[in-house]
Amino acid sequence: TELEQEILAWGINLLVQRNPNPMERPTLDASCLASNIERVAVLGRLGFEQQEIRSQHFARSLAEPIPPPRLPQGYFIRATVGEAEVEALVALHQAAFESDQMTTEYRLAMMRAPAYAPDMDWLAISPTGNLAAFCVGSLDENDPTCGRLDPVGTHPQYRQLGLGTALMNHGLAELKRRGARKALFGTSSENNAMRSLGERVGFKLESESLWFAREI
Repeated sequence: TELEQEILAWGINLLVQRNPNPMERPTLDASCLASNIERVAVLGRLGFEQQEIRSQHFARSLAEPIPPPRLPQGYFIRATVGEAEVEALVALHQAAFESDQMTTEYRLAMMRAPAYAPDMDWLAISPTGNLAAFCVGSLDENDPTCGRLDPVGTHPQYRQLGLGTALMNHGLAELKRRGARKALFGTSSENNAMRSLGERVGFKLESESLWFAREI
């Protein structure tokens, strides 16, 4: 218990240093798997309150059949051309998620990470050449038999065309071709569209992470 209190005090101190405005009421956040009963109990003892939102983790065996990607006439899939189109990639991500959390700096950091594979950063292109949807694939650095498809998104202008399904099926086939035997992706419990998309291409819910917050 004493060590738990020391860790909590350390976290609060760091958060206060980063948020010196006394008018703001930041929260110290934590998460753990829903099955981790011991950690859930620890967070409860330390005054954390469980939030409604959950992180959901989906998995799919690549031994199961993978349908070929089906695209509307005139659409095609290609890999990104690199940092030259980073601004367009950021704009597409922001439009797809209706959020400005993705920034040029963050996208460049993703693309410059050692594990990033440019030929696994896929785009669906419209007949007029616009970036319509995206899917980023990767192989686990510690276990190359396990791959991820995350994030995935579609520009609002191009939804209901099956682009997300086509990109994920394309990504599943590519992961399998590179030696992966299992594919994963994650989303939030609030993202009904992404959960439905994953289930359409064969993913099943494997586990959930709970989120907790403690006001400072």
